[in-house]
Amino acid sequence: MNAQHHRILIVDDSPEDREAYRRLIIKGGKDRYVVAEAASGEEGLSQCRSAPPDCILLDYTLPDIDGLEFLDRLAADHADLVVSVVFLTGTGNEAVAVRALKQGAEDYLIKRGVTVDGFQNAIHGAIEKAILRRRIEQQRKELERRAEALRESEEKFRNAVANASIGFVMATPGGAIVDANLAFCQLIGYDADELLSFDFVKLIHPDDRAVAVDSVKRILAGDIPAFVVESRFLRKDGGVVWVRKSISTTPDDSGRPKWIINLTEDVTERRKAEDELRRLNASLEQRVRDAVQAREEAQSRLALSEKLSALGQLAGGVAHDFNNIMQGVIGGASIIQRRARDPTEVIRYARMIDETARRGVSVTSRLLTLARRDDLRAEPVNVAALLKGLRELLRHTLGAAIVIKLDVAEDLALILADQSRLETVLVNLATNARDAMREGGVITISACSETVADGVLSSELAPGGYVRFVVSDTGVGMDKTTLRRALEPFFTTKERGKGTGLGLSMACGFAEQSGGALKVFSEPGCGTIVTLWLPMAKVTNLQSETPEQAALSVYSKGRRLLLVDDEMIVREVLAGELVDHGYDVVQAESGFVALNLIDAGESLDLIISDLAMPGMDGIALIHAAQERRKSMPAILLTGNAGDYATLTVGATAAHSSFTLLRKPITGALLADQIARLLEAAGSASPS
Repeated sequence: MNAQHHRILIVDDSPEDREAYRRLIIKGGKDRYVVAEAASGEEGLSQCRSAPPDCILLDYTLPDIDGLEFLDRLAADHADLVVSVVFLTGTGNEAVAVRALKQGAEDYLIKRGVTVDGFQNAIHGAIEKAILRRRIEQQRKELERRAEALRESEEKFRNAVANASIGFVMATPGGAIVDANLAFCQLIGYDADELLSFDFVKLIHPDDRAVAVDSVKRILAGDIPAFVVESRFLRKDGGVVWVRKSISTTPDDSGRPKWIINLTEDVTERRKAEDELRRLNASLEQRVRDAVQAREEAQSRLALSEKLSALGQLAGGVAHDFNNIMQGVIGGASIIQRRARDPTEVIRYARMIDETARRGVSVTSRLLTLARRDDLRAEPVNVAALLKGLRELLRHTLGAAIVIKLDVAEDLALILADQSRLETVLVNLATNARDAMREGGVITISACSETVADGVLSSELAPGGYVRFVVSDTGVGMDKTTLRRALEPFFTTKERGKGTGLGLSMACGFAEQSGGALKVFSEPGCGTIVTLWLPMAKVTNLQSETPEQAALSVYSKGRRLLLVDDEMIVREVLAGELVDHGYDVVQAESGFVALNLIDAGESLDLIISDLAMPGMDGIALIHAAQERRKSMPAILLTGNAGDYATLTVGATAAHSSFTLLRKPITGALLADQIARLLEAAGSASPS
């Protein structure tokens, strides 16, 4: 103990006795106690209020009140004061001592017979008891405070649970309900009394019970602390409510689950809203799909309308060209009939008809290029010479406001391409560039060699050597939407009647058919750049061709040919040209007639057949004829470019069982091919 913390109050009317007690106290340890004095009972009670002591030495006989009354007043006025009283009496009256002890004194001493040790032990014991009682009192008050706090907390919890907006249910581990708040009762339609001892599981919808029971078992086993789930409850009136419930347990003193706590929130309206939202989303998605489909159909109709419009322009142009061609052919043929006796006029108009017909071939060829079905006549082309000549043409064609610049690399390799088609493509690209520069500008055409490695532009170009053409302009350029559709056939941004939208599409078709590729880059305000790759030729120099003499005419004399075509005019014209080249021609209008002639033993050296004929086509006829006469050479004619490309592969695979030629064909070229086949067959006399 710290002496400074123990205050002793001496209440005695005798100064001598007070001094004697002080000395005895100090003798027991002056640093342990603080001593105060009072000469009367009232003064002593006053000091108890102002400076509460740990121990009071109380004389029985006082001038104002005696010691017993002091004890009564102390207990009444200072009930909360924890103090030990040592009662002092000079008479040794046991009755007084007993009363003092009953009224709260810890000890009593007889003044005249007390020893120093007895006095000090009494003081020390009284203080120890005071300290002990004070501690006990503090603990009691703390326990009362805690108990009161616990009661308040429980009361608040009960009020909170009773008035909560979410349902509260407490049940035994076996599922018997022991408590439920108002919110839960209102949720399921039962009174609280009805729910007492009710099996909680029976409130759960049958389809949801298995999950709930399994989860509770796992909680009781200690596998999980709690679980949250959405399920359905059955109301008393037979209705169903959706709830979000959180289930946990509270333990007993041993830590085992004592109660199952179920907190339940009504989510029926939310679930209905979610179902409605899903329904609306599904409906919205369908409406969006319908709207997108309607828009796509409208776009398709618009695109079809644009294509039909452009196709109408194209058809009009083609019809115009063919009408001019037919005018020349019909008019020339009419003049020849009237002037048949004038050889000079016949030759002149025959040449005009031939030239006009070749223009017709050019028109059909351009249409086939658009359809990617034309067979290009690839040949080695000197790019530098071609571009030099093209620049002069463009200068006169595009107008004075357009500046043409060429940038051609030195020692540029030859390319393998159809020169006339390449010229047409470059002119179309330059024309498009001019149309994008209404106020004039610069068109730059460049060409350089480029080697494409494996994996570079692999989707467009095979590895190898190419010449890269670039046509760029300083025009208005194209936005992303326009650029994305630029290569579509019939797509054009020009005014109605000013363009068909076929230029870039035909250029792209030409590039792909030639074994190359075409790319377009453009941005608004930055002009347009069109890049064209064409494969290099394997030859390094152009050589002058020397025509073979007399088309091997030695093989035409005495040779007998079978010509089969269902078109009489075509058959008659070809037969006439072959007769002019020295052949004897037998005609047949169908495959069946031709086979009858062969079966009849007709002497024949070679068969020429059209591909597309009713009943039996040319391939079937040739196969049947060669089954009958193994060594008979054959030529198959077709005017369909698609058939031409397909059958070329087929003929190669069949080890050249027939030679495929493309209509229209001149008599000279056909006669030349016949002579070559007869030479290869080694036939010296008619079969």
